Amino acid sequence: MKKDNSDAPKKEIKINKNSKAEILKRAPEEVIAKAIHEALLKEHEKK
Repeated sequence: MKKDNSDAPKKEIKINKNSKAEILKRAPEEVIAKAIHEALLKEHEKK
């Protein structure tokens, strides 16, 4: 059970990284959320 749970998110992350174009077409909200998240991380690094 633990192996299945840990493998699933890793596969999803790989798919997301490899198919940015598909994400842009399918889920613009996810792209916006990711952009906001990256911006927040950059602000946090400055502090």
